[in-house]
Amino acid sequence: MPAYDTTLSDWLARHPTSHILARQKGTRTTYPRDFFKQYKATERLAHKVNHEAPATYPLKSRVLGILLDDHAVAYPFVELQSFNASIFDQQVAGHRFRVHWDPRARRAHVTDLIGRPIVSTAVYWFAWYAFHPTTGVFLDGEMTNPERPPATAFDDARTVPDT
Repeated sequence: MPAYDTTLSDWLARHPTSHILARQKGTRTTYPRDFFKQYKATERLAHKVNHEAPATYPLKSRVLGILLDDHAVAYPFVELQSFNASIFDQQVAGHRFRVHWDPRARRAHVTDLIGRPIVSTAVYWFAWYAFHPTTGVFLDGEMTNPERPPATAFDDARTVPDT
């Protein structure tokens, strides 16, 4: 099941009848307003990783990661922002899919060509790369690989008009 990483205001705009569950009063656990605020503000990692990400992007920059068969692909949010298309088709290893980018909410998700969700995850660049060191990376509208030339399994991105 796909999960969406978004802001509360964006979620409520899309799902206005949502209920927010509050913590039970009387518990001793307290959570700050943004638990990871300090962590996000530095490039320091909390744990060692087996595969150190290339400096192509800041370690904690956000990417949308997709795993199709044995092909991992990453869509850095900064690349999605500069690509200037909020919906576009891609093909990776014979799989055709549609990437949806919302620049206002800074969120992305993936569907098949008829709109059914495809599992993807929004994650830090270093974390995606740690698990998928041969990942393809969306750059300037095309799929590339940070360590070697583009693989033949990656086809060029084609822009689709917003609907």
